Amino acid sequence: MNKISAEQLREMQNGGKPDVQFEVKKTLSTQEFRQFIRGMAAAQFEDDKFLPEDAAIIFDCLLCKFYLNVDLPDAVSEAYELIHSLGLVDTILNEVRDTPQYQSLLDCIAQAQSYELSQKTGVNALMASFSKAITGVNQSDVLSFLQGLDEQESAQIVDNG
Repeated sequence: MNKISAEQLREMQNGGKPDVQFEVKKTLSTQEFRQFIRGMAAAQFEDDKFLPEDAAIIFDCLLCKFYLNVDLPDAVSEAYELIHSLGLVDTILNEVRDTPQYQSLLDCIAQAQSYELSQKTGVNALMASFSKAITGVNQSDVLSFLQGLDEQESAQIVDNG
């Protein structure tokens, strides 16, 4: 598969007609499938902040990266504009939308994003609760208390939460 460069895509966007042919890959390798899912799971977060709108942009970029013979620009905003001005998402979906692998990919992405969201929000909520609980507690008092416990008392605290 000959790759279409970002420069050729820009030329097409500006009305030029470089001698290139879009080629849609019908199936992804196992490695590509996993990379796509992992990329999407991470795409909805930036610095542990939930940004679902970024996931939609990244999805289109990953769709082109893995299914189409293009080298997109590194700048996501430019890549996204090229993708949509040239109708690349439709070009890909017309070929893969009804394939079992693509449907599996969508299912796995949804599961991975849900898991990632629950992990991030769960950890953030736990840390906020912990932070609130220890506010105003003298750390040396806590350390003295913990050091004064015997092994059985420590195990009981851990077991009973």
